[in-house]
Amino acid sequence: MFRQATRQASKLRLTLDGPAGSGKTYTALRFAHSLANGGKIAYIDTERGSASKYVGENPDGIKWDFDVLELTQFSPEKYTEAIVAAGKMGYSVLVIDSLSHAWEGVGGALDIKQKAGESWSAWRHVTPIHNRMIDSILASPCHVITTMRSRMEYVQETDARGKVTIRKVGLSPIQRPGMEYEFDIVCDIDWSHVMTVSKSRCSAVADATVEMPGPSFIAPVIEWLNDGAQGKVEPQFAKAQPKQAEQKQQPVQTQSSEPVQPEITLDMLVELYGAEKVMVANEGKIPGNQVELDNVFAKLAEV
Repeated sequence: MFRQATRQASKLRLTLDGPAGSGKTYTALRFAHSLANGGKIAYIDTERGSASKYVGENPDGIKWDFDVLELTQFSPEKYTEAIVAAGKMGYSVLVIDSLSHAWEGVGGALDIKQKAGESWSAWRHVTPIHNRMIDSILASPCHVITTMRSRMEYVQETDARGKVTIRKVGLSPIQRPGMEYEFDIVCDIDWSHVMTVSKSRCSAVADATVEMPGPSFIAPVIEWLNDGAQGKVEPQFAKAQPKQAEQKQQPVQTQSSEPVQPEITLDMLVELYGAEKVMVANEGKIPGNQVELDNVFAKLAEV
């Protein structure tokens, strides 16, 4: 039942949203290298290798170095697999640039929904997949920084001298409505590289406005993250891993000449058979684990 609440040391969940050219990638990398504290950084790049162009930069006394995964297909399940892998591989910080592709990119949530049908009920094929991606972000043992593109609008303004100017502004992030509120800190960056904190669980940076933000912004956030009881963060799916003693009891497997079969994924099934057939083969539900995925594949392969 209820117990006294205590502050726990935690991992950061931060998102940066803004229009193209606002500096989301550069800012994410500055924050990531401050957070890493000597640990390794993993980078999910959906922008055709743009992040790798910054390797070797040294704006804050830390030479930028990170491992990258360049996605070309943007199903939320692909993101989930990459996020889980980063946690298992022991990375300190994971940057996802950008999360918007998981919503309206090729193979993203809107694409899956369109393939499933135009009716509102088609969302039942999409929502569980998208929710698993969100859960993987929240459960990751890494600090997670994401970026999201903002929809663009041009506004007309008059300055103090009466001169009319046109300014480019970002509106709501391109993701599922309300997605930004899954994060500890939400930062909006405009075209002139001014960042405004629109939501924060860390009072030290709440409502802050910073031009070209860097380590001085993230320093009090790091202090806030570490200000609490040091709880052990278990790697994702750690419970599914056999204990060392149990591993010793496993019989030695002999090599087989049979080819290794690839693991069946939901993304693979939807691409092969369509979301509707996958649902029907699993009693009207999205397959939620590997056993169900294998069973659905076996049923559909027989047809």
